[in-house]
Amino acid sequence: MGNILAALAQRSEDADLFEKAIALFDSALEVSSQEENPQEWAATQYNLGTATQALGRLQGDSKLLKSSVVAYTNALLEWSREKNPEQWASAMHQLGSTFHAHGMLLTGTRTFQKSVVAYKNALAALDAEDNALEMAATHNNLGAVLHHLGESEENAELLEEAVISYDTALTVCMEQQLPFHLAVLCRVNKSTARGVLAELTKDAVMAEEAMDEFELIIECFDNALQPLCRKHCEEQFIKVQSLASSIKKVESEAG
Repeated sequence: MGNILAALAQRSEDADLFEKAIALFDSALEVSSQEENPQEWAATQYNLGTATQALGRLQGDSKLLKSSVVAYTNALLEWSREKNPEQWASAMHQLGSTFHAHGMLLTGTRTFQKSVVAYKNALAALDAEDNALEMAATHNNLGAVLHHLGESEENAELLEEAVISYDTALTVCMEQQLPFHLAVLCRVNKSTARGVLAELTKDAVMAEEAMDEFELIIECFDNALQPLCRKHCEEQFIKVQSLASSIKKVESEAG
């Protein structure tokens, strides 16, 4: 029942339904002990973490996101990489997602760094042949955290790592024939990160490559773009086009 309410809440972004789902998961944990039903207990902790994370994101509530971390961590007390690789990877992925969301509400980068570690742990248990969608999503999300870290810290190495992670996600999407819109999303993210990296390193060639990529995405993949994503691509195209011109002008004046 808790999962049904959580699914309905997710679809409608209904905080009241999330709270009811969380209450049901809490009640289930009161009657199902870790000692007597370890796997059931872990699954309930995972579901509690997912519902709490969703409500925390919806409300921008740091305490709820911290509670979500606790629930996922509890699930991992029973789920191991050796015995429960898929559940373990899923919990690690969700930990990474929760840390990322929590980090957006905090100052500093420590929570983002925890997110990176969690995503990398998840990837260690995933295989492109058997877990293509999960692997692509995790690489894409890892790229997003590294992208955020690199941009906020003005760290070119982190941005380069973000580009590699996005590119790996794109490769998995293409090789495993995942839904086309996922590949386009990874491509957009990769080009965005390259634009930021070009600005940081004053690389006119990279800026032009990012510009060409955004132009290609807009012209060739229009049907796969959501309105907000298309707007983002159009804005990024203008931004990197201007960046490339500015860098070339400075180089010309200096030369």
